Formats: sequence, structure tokens, C-alpha cells
Amino acid sequence: MKVDYSTHLLLREPISIKEVGEVHQPLVKEILHIGEEKLDEYIKVLSLSKEHIGNMNEVELRRMTNFDLVFLITDQYFRSTIIEALEFFTQQKVCFLKEVHFISVGKQGRLNGENYDEFVDIVLEMLCRGRAQPDHQRTKKMSGKQRSIYNKIMKYRRLKQKKDKFQLVDIINIVKHGGPNFLTREQIKKMTYYELMKCFEMIISKDNYDEYLRYKTSPNYKVEESVQHWTISIKNNK
Repeated sequence: MKVDYSTHLLLREPISIKEVGEVHQPLVKEILHIGEEKLDEYIKVLSLSKEHIGNMNEVELRRMTNFDLVFLITDQYFRSTIIEALEFFTQQKVCFLKEVHFISVGKQGRLNGENYDEFVDIVLEMLCRGRAQPDHQRTKKMSGKQRSIYNKIMKYRRLKQKKDKFQLVDIINIVKHGGPNFLTREQIKKMTYYELMKCFEMIISKDNYDEYLRYKTSPNYKVEESVQHWTISIKNNK
């Protein structure tokens, strides 16, 4: 059963993994230091799952773990990036030990098939991300024509999402000026990334609801749609 660490993350309480130790909760200033592109690379390699393998039968897939997949990929760029990511989120030196099939963390810690998914799930939660479902899982029951149409739609959607995506500078600016109180740059830099994103989500949800109320209560507009209260939006996005 997956544990919900949202309260720990919001209050910046320590989160520890058995045989690994405390998972590092990065501050905004640390994300600024490594850059958004590097953070996206870390997320990409950590969120890779066995479901992304398209040419494996179901029996083999059930036997394999996501940790096994990490060891199977010997590409130098992937290996160096995942080492960087693990070191960033553990703040310890890590090393792949092929002979014993685990990743050493610091002097005594280790990542293995039993705790790797828990570690990755916590990292993705603190970055407000989730595991993406591979396209081949969505398209495997489609006909050739349906798959072609689907791929074109997804290509357009990805381009639009990239264009419309809020960059970190946009999120910081909104959090700095858009809340009830002005926040200084030092206050924002000392936030965890999770705190920043949750603050951003709250400001956007509240602003959207306030705008809806202005139109709803105005005699100049007829608004039939209903919008849930901003607190419900925050609860659903937990």
C-alpha cells in the first residue's frame, strides 16, 4: 500500500526509507542551481518503469521489477544521469554494484528491488509528478489507423503542453506577488520545491474561483456552469 507523505512534505518533516535513510527534500534555490532541464532529466530516468518495455511478454514483465530495469539499461548517459539523480535526492555517494545487484547509498545504505519503488514514489510526490503511462500500453488494442490518429493527436498535445507549461520563473513570480502577502526572494529560495508548487496551486485555484464568483454575481453575465470551491480543488490535487 502506497503511503501518503503529503503532510510530511507540507510541514517539511523528515521522510526516511529503510536501508536508505532520509530522502532529501530539495529547496527552490537548489532547483535553481541545477536547472529545470536537469530536474526534468532526473524525473525522466527515475520514473522509468518496466511498463515502458514494449517487446516483453506478460510473464517476463510480471517477474521483472522496476529496479531490475535500471540494471538492465547500460547506456552511459542513462547510468550517469540516474546516479546524479540518486545522489541529489539522498545527498550521499551512490554506486551500482552489479555483482550483488543493488545500489549502495553512502557507507551502509542500499537501494534494491524491495525499496526502490518506494524511494522513487516519494521523490515524484515531492516534485508533484507521477509516473507516465507508456504510449504502447494505451495503443496496444488499437487498429493501425486508430494508432496513427492517436499518435498525431498526442504529438500535437505534447507540443501544446510544452508551450502552455508554466516555467519555474512564472511559478516563482506568481507565488511572490499573487498571494495575500508579498514574499521576498529569500523566503521563496528557502521553500522546498513541494511547498512552492502547493502554494502556486492554491493561488491559482483561489484566483480561478474568485473570478468565477465575479462573473456569477454580475448582472451583466449569465453563468450556468458551477465551479467547485477552491478548497475542494486543493483537496483533490493533494
